[in-house]
Amino acid sequence: MTTLVDVERRLGEVGEALNRATGGQALCRLDGSATTAKELEGRMAVLLELRRALRADPAADVDGIADRWRRDLDARQEAGASRAWVAYLTGGVTELDVLARI
Repeated sequence: MTTLVDVERRLGEVGEALNRATGGQALCRLDGSATTAKELEGRMAVLLELRRALRADPAADVDGIADRWRRDLDARQEAGASRAWVAYLTGGVTELDVLARI
């Protein structure tokens, strides 16, 4: 079960990795070819979404959030979305997998 403590810890770890990957640059300044940064951005996005949900309700529907991210990734891949979009969503799904193993 994913807890707020797990999410907060992962936010710190992923935030540090994102800062290293971007050299501290703003994400809006990176082009779509920076897939590592986009993956990390997706990880941060899902973690922030989970944090909001778990702060509002410790029994939040984490599985529902994970299912939506997986559906979004599948839909974008099927639609031939840009590498940046796929990297972003892949990062979020990867982070959800990491949290599921904690």
